Amino acid sequence: MSELNPVVYVVDDDLQMRTLVRNIVQCLDLECQTFASAEDFLGNYQSGSGCIITDVRMPGMDGVELLEAFGQLGIVLPCILITGHGDIPLAVRAMQSNAVDVIEKPFQNIVLLNAIQRAIELDQNNRQQKENALAVSRRLEQLTERESEVLEGVLQGQSNKQMAFNSNVSVKTIEAHRSRMMKKMKTYSVAELVKQVTEARLELKK
Repeated sequence: MSELNPVVYVVDDDLQMRTLVRNIVQCLDLECQTFASAEDFLGNYQSGSGCIITDVRMPGMDGVELLEAFGQLGIVLPCILITGHGDIPLAVRAMQSNAVDVIEKPFQNIVLLNAIQRAIELDQNNRQQKENALAVSRRLEQLTERESEVLEGVLQGQSNKQMAFNSNVSVKTIEAHRSRMMKKMKTYSVAELVKQVTEARLELKK
């Protein structure tokens, strides 16, 4: 997996809250970047791993609106929302926008610490899955047309005999294509092949 140092991005118009959250983040030896508004964050964020912690009630774009904008902007950071005005509709809307946690003020430091650790772990897992999917995709691109046809036959549960009949070739020809296909896909069992290709295709559709 490519090495990306996780960063915790803190978005809050309250300087005291930004300072408090920064101090909590530093307990985890993680880099922390703070922003006074959602607009400030969006104007400066490049790309990277980690998570974002944002207040809900802010002038201009609020925290939930920021999170809802992530999908349009291609930002995939796990988000923790902090609110002093928590209610059920807000929590539901936040979770529908893929917030990983909603924390109500005042909160204990350990609550935010645990949420940050979960978010960072989720981000690392997501990035690993994406990287694995891209690796499988690159292997698929190396297959010849016939090897790709054999792959699809395997995914559909067809036997070598069925594929040979459908393609009007000998079983030995199918076996040869299948052997080369499995080698290129770096797998040695049908179960593993089906799992990696299916998971990769689902991941790349996200």
